[in-house]
Amino acid sequence: MGYEELLEEEMKRNNKSEKDKEPSRMSKLVDKMLLIFAWTLSYMAVFISAFFVILYSMQWGADRSNAWFIAFLISFVQNALILDPLKVIETM
Repeated sequence: MGYEELLEEEMKRNNKSEKDKEPSRMSKLVDKMLLIFAWTLSYMAVFISAFFVILYSMQWGADRSNAWFIAFLISFVQNALILDPLKVIETM
């Protein structure tokens, strides 16, 4: 048998096994439920964190909260626009 014949046999075998391995309806349902759970958990983490940040900022007062927010934005922009691209270039 030549290489091409072996390759054709393997491709036929793979196609048959893929058709036999179709996920069941229950498996699809579980996958969808886990996906919804994961997104819900992510949104809850974001909103709970934001809630506590807002509470602390109200405790600090307007001037200190604005200064903190400006420092946060500058740091984020610096990281996203300057440092991260430099890290990518460095690894090339």
